[in-house]
Amino acid sequence: MKYIVIGLGNFGSVLATRLTQMGHEVIGVDDHRSHVDELRDSLSSTICMDAADPEALKALPLDQVDMVIVAIGENFAASIQIVAQLRQMKIANIAARALNELHRTVLQALGVERIIFPEQEAAEVMAQSFELSGFLGSYRIDKDHYVMRFALPPALDGKTISQSEIERDGLQLLAVIRDSETRNSIGIRHNQKLVLDPLPPETVLTAGDIIVVYGQLASYNQFTRSLRDT
Repeated sequence: MKYIVIGLGNFGSVLATRLTQMGHEVIGVDDHRSHVDELRDSLSSTICMDAADPEALKALPLDQVDMVIVAIGENFAASIQIVAQLRQMKIANIAARALNELHRTVLQALGVERIIFPEQEAAEVMAQSFELSGFLGSYRIDKDHYVMRFALPPALDGKTISQSEIERDGLQLLAVIRDSETRNSIGIRHNQKLVLDPLPPETVLTAGDIIVVYGQLASYNQFTRSLRDT
């Protein structure tokens, strides 16, 4: 896919670089020459320009990319101005970084469906890693719902799924991933992670299992607190 990332600060530069590493074509845009020069060899191309200038914005190949990402972090006015101009140009697929709830409200009013809160999301993930030492990561579905992965807590080792009461607080168990020893074509043993399927309630959980659940953040917090209190 092809992307234009406008704003190459801390967030935008990491996002643009990661998309490029994933094999996508990325054009990075920023009005700071130092930001552009720093990423010159990392992205498909970089452009130093003020994207808030309507004439400069029109010069970008907006109709040739799959998404325009407005990743500006500090300049509220510039972010809104650029998004508004993109909407006037009939650019439909826009993602934008929001600084606060007011910023999000304005972006929503402009018709932006993909709104990014990188600091908030990072803080929530970090908080969960503090709450449960085996927390491995999460994927945000909407404001309240996540898919979360964590290593099986010691308190649940040897319990069945029904005994673990993982789903008691409103979470939905999606998968249990377990190391399995297999042999390759020449007979050498190695471990690989396999999803247990089927997953009946009497399945016994063991140390090393990775648990994948879906639900509200509040439900997950309640679950982790119940483990901490056992």
